[in-house]
Amino acid sequence: MALDWRVSFDAGAGFVTLPDVQNIFISRGRRRIIDPFQVETCEITSRNPDGWTNTPQVGMPILAYVYGVYSPPNPTDVYWPMFQGTISDVKIDYGLTPSMDVVTIYCEGLQAAFGRAQLTNESFIQQNVGDTYYDVADRLGLPITWGSIVTSSINSVITNFNGNALDFVNTLVYTEQGLLRSTTGSTSTLEIGSLDFVGRDVMFSGAATPPEFNDGTVAPPYVDYAFNYDRLEFRSAAEDFYNEVTVQPAGLVNQTANTGTTPTTTYVLNTVDYTTDQAFQLANYVLNNFLDPDSAIRSISARVDTQINLNLLIILLSQQWTDVTRIIFRGDVYNVTMQGWVITATPGDQTRVTLFTAAGDTNAYLRLNDVFYGRLDYNRLGF
Repeated sequence: MALDWRVSFDAGAGFVTLPDVQNIFISRGRRRIIDPFQVETCEITSRNPDGWTNTPQVGMPILAYVYGVYSPPNPTDVYWPMFQGTISDVKIDYGLTPSMDVVTIYCEGLQAAFGRAQLTNESFIQQNVGDTYYDVADRLGLPITWGSIVTSSINSVITNFNGNALDFVNTLVYTEQGLLRSTTGSTSTLEIGSLDFVGRDVMFSGAATPPEFNDGTVAPPYVDYAFNYDRLEFRSAAEDFYNEVTVQPAGLVNQTANTGTTPTTTYVLNTVDYTTDQAFQLANYVLNNFLDPDSAIRSISARVDTQINLNLLIILLSQQWTDVTRIIFRGDVYNVTMQGWVITATPGDQTRVTLFTAAGDTNAYLRLNDVFYGRLDYNRLGF
């Protein structure tokens, strides 16, 4: 069935609904596991602006969401945000009559607040990298969720730093091998959520019952968690294969881990590790993740609105899920993690998603009591 897509923006007195929405295009997350986190985007087209009571303007908070009861035990949870951010531009193409006018609203995600900010002569103490992220966000007055955070790496003392805030945050992400997650607010009211720093030990926590995309060649072990799909893409090892990793910690000697084989394919990352030992452990950890020379699934596409288990998929997309997910393709099982996706939606018609994936073993740390990462002889302890 067609999804009830809606767009609401805050014109200063609370969220109001944008009328006559024609198309929505959303881009979230990242495509490759080594990519830095960029600003998420959303593009919305609407019609007949002459009939609007409230006019969207640059800087206003905006949400694109699916409306409906997708968690039956919680009937008041009816707002499932697929994008949250602010309006960055508005374009109007006028036709011969007002009904022919077309408005295009360009939006940017919560990452834009970091991307537009500069850190000037900022200093940070030696501490957990998640706490440093919170310090950055706090000093800039940016949206985050306050509370406990589980990260495993420590940053060095940083003095008189000058540079772009998003670039600096991505350095923290590389140091931790974590991620930035656009976390939605309440699903029972319209509100902008937060941009959270997620540590490597929790970002890909495998679900007890992993969701899966199934082509019908293998009976799904959990029917209620299975989705169908109609396209997937394999890419060669050139996407994510390295036999040497060099970590460049600020103020310290570079640390390199390699297999000793040739030809050498090197991955270099800048970090703020507090010791050369932590940097060396990081180099080995990353090297272990990218040693698989086999091709892997890089993207998968599906209709959202035709899914039997529509409720689950809507919830997962809204939450920006990263749990290990199974893909069944021609009788074989592939474990992947979701890195990001694009959604193309026509309200009243169809909704399509393309998800960008990485092989599950590119996060090959050992976690007890986990259906994928808890396998002995397949994974290794983190650092």
